[in-house]
Amino acid sequence: MNGQKKTKAAIPKVSFIIVSYNTKRLLTDLLDFFARAPLPFGHTVIVVDNASHDGSAECTAGRKNVTIIKNPENLGYAKAVNQGIKLAKSKYICVMNTDLILNEAALQECFDFMEADADAGVCSPVVRWPNGGMQGFFFKFGLPFFYSDILNRYYSSYMKKKIKHSSKPLEVDGLMGGFLFLRSSLCPDGKLFDEDFFFYFEDTDLAYRLSKSGVRSFILPGQSIIHLGGQSSPKNKGILFYRHKYLFYEKDLGPAHRRLIYLADSIKVRQKMLKYLLLRFLFPSERVSRKYKFYREMARTVFGSASS
Repeated sequence: MNGQKKTKAAIPKVSFIIVSYNTKRLLTDLLDFFARAPLPFGHTVIVVDNASHDGSAECTAGRKNVTIIKNPENLGYAKAVNQGIKLAKSKYICVMNTDLILNEAALQECFDFMEADADAGVCSPVVRWPNGGMQGFFFKFGLPFFYSDILNRYYSSYMKKKIKHSSKPLEVDGLMGGFLFLRSSLCPDGKLFDEDFFFYFEDTDLAYRLSKSGVRSFILPGQSIIHLGGQSSPKNKGILFYRHKYLFYEKDLGPAHRRLIYLADSIKVRQKMLKYLLLRFLFPSERVSRKYKFYREMARTVFGSASS
């Protein structure tokens, strides 16, 4: 070795975990961002591909600081994220969908905030739609909010106004899973999400468990990212949505609440089916017909019997 000593590669500060499923263009855009962004902290990118057939996995080839996990089948979002976490050796983990448009300032803000506040467990910049509108990317927990859509709408509207006019980090009960910047210490066994959830409500379950255990979550109002939304949703998304919703209530609030929420949803879905059936006769349109077919399918497949 000519008297020279080997030096260990620096351990990255942040591991960015991206779950990919047939979104090659979006994944390519994200990887291009990380290739050119002069982030001042060491980082690595871990892509977990859920058996994409559009060449998503192949677009990672030859990229520096990018690790790829190729699953032979679609394992769902929760399992895929956990696979990535098991490879991560960093102080922080950033979990994200492929349908995000990032910027350096937002990632730097997340890193700086977590470094400065040891009590913070999870954070996120403001998440916006492509048109600039703010998304409801935060949770409010408590029985009234689990049962009332109206309360949730009022809270979401209130929080959006508060975020708009705030210059300081805002604490919330929890954050949604499209983008989560968190401490790796929250995954001591290499797992973040409950793998019983395939798609939908894995982030609700996580946020609820973290909140109950005292982990603090924050929104950073000074920076924002864009979430395109719905780019890799499964074809049976309605069925998955409701089934995983009741799985969340069963696990986190108990069977009694699950049964009550199921009953309330059953009534609401049938009401909406009848509403759009009437609108099909009065004001026929493709949108109205699509809505009617959706709620009719949910009434049949999810709420087709008295049992849940």
